[in-house]
Amino acid sequence: MKLIRIKNISIKLKLMVYSILMIGLTASTVSIALYKTSENIIREQVGNQTRISTRLIMMRTDELLQNIQKTALSLAFDTRVRMTMSKSKEYSYEDYKNIIDISEYIGNLKYLNINIGDMYVYNIKEKFHISSISGKVELYICYSYE
Repeated sequence: MKLIRIKNISIKLKLMVYSILMIGLTASTVSIALYKTSENIIREQVGNQTRISTRLIMMRTDELLQNIQKTALSLAFDTRVRMTMSKSKEYSYEDYKNIIDISEYIGNLKYLNINIGDMYVYNIKEKFHISSISGKVELYICYSYE
């Protein structure tokens, strides 16, 4: 086997090999630079989107907590609820009517505030409680036969 000597290779072949090497080197350099640039841009955009999403989640959570607080305060300061819940003696017909009104009021609050899961109102003296679970309002009255 004879070794091919560079001196014996034609200029045309030399130029073609040189061109292929230069194109390959240039393409590799450009590809690496573009890859690194796009990687940095993508990292920056992902970071920005994560920060925006986190801010939106925080704002939405704050709104939800404020909504829950407003709903709880509206129940706590409702005069029918306070008067009926603070009674310690037997309930009259008017009290039972108020309890039914309160249960309807809780149902309406639950309907208006779909983000609130379940609501419960307990009597101080533990005579009854009203709950709203899964959109259904239930009234539990405990009778004592003493």
